[in-house]
Amino acid sequence: MRNTGIESSADRPGEFGSATKGGAALKAHVQLHARGFGVNPRTMLCGDALNQYAQPVLLLRLFTDHPQRIGPRLSAWRPLSYLDYFALARPACSEFIALALRFCPGHIRETFERAEESLARAALDAIESALSPRKTTDPAERRRLCIENADSLRRDATALMTYADPDLATGRRIVSASPFFIRR
Repeated sequence: MRNTGIESSADRPGEFGSATKGGAALKAHVQLHARGFGVNPRTMLCGDALNQYAQPVLLLRLFTDHPQRIGPRLSAWRPLSYLDYFALARPACSEFIALALRFCPGHIRETFERAEESLARAALDAIESALSPRKTTDPAERRRLCIENADSLRRDATALMTYADPDLATGRRIVSASPFFIRR
């Protein structure tokens, strides 16, 4: 990115450009175009990054029916960071989303990042639990645990997606998020 005279401070959430002349104008510009990139203009977050959790949810649900086919895919899954997700899934939007993140209020960003880390740990724990025969050898119990873990991940990802974009909960936004996480 070329030098625009606006301070870049990704290490200080919520403070990007706040001490510079153009910071308020840039923030207003980002907010104006936020919806076009799936970003909530108040939180400056895009819940679409949480769509990556649809894969382990689906794989956990299918695992006990097809362990030989699903097991390798389940064990290979790894969560991506917020910015890494957009760099891979939506490269055309990744720079704008990174810029919007710099304007995210500090307390919202910190809460979101902590919850995102917790969700990633929960997903990896659920995968480990499914792949590990130590928990139970009873197929019915193992199936119940996999489905319970999948449902818990789906609920947590949906809640975090709604935190990132509160308009999802109120129906004020056309949802670009995966229909997998939307309650019907």
